[in-house]
Amino acid sequence: MPSKSYEKALSEIYSLDKFGIHLGLERIKRILALLGNPEKSFRCCLVAGSNGKGSTVEMLGSVLSKNGWKTGSYFSPQVEEFPERIRINGKNADRKDIVASYLEVKKACSKKLLSFPYLN
Repeated sequence: MPSKSYEKALSEIYSLDKFGIHLGLERIKRILALLGNPEKSFRCCLVAGSNGKGSTVEMLGSVLSKNGWKTGSYFSPQVEEFPERIRINGKNADRKDIVASYLEVKKACSKKLLSFPYLN
């Protein structure tokens, strides 16, 4: 059974959909800067295209993991449950980690008086 904090975090995450698509990277760049630019501390690759991304990412992750690399991936939307979106070393994210990460981002945005979750 999901915890109340997990259910609340998911409810807030899903409420972001009501704001629609806003093209550009300015908002995510602001959030990453508030978090200390964690994306600069690891190597990554982007798999893009129309078909086969999921299979490609899983195969690439498997090869890298077997060679000692820590891997992570993000998929959207999920098939059944939100933790399927975020995978670390081939395993779905832990619900506690999802809540902790969400709260960390929310707190960073709140400190700078950004209108979280919209972030104009």
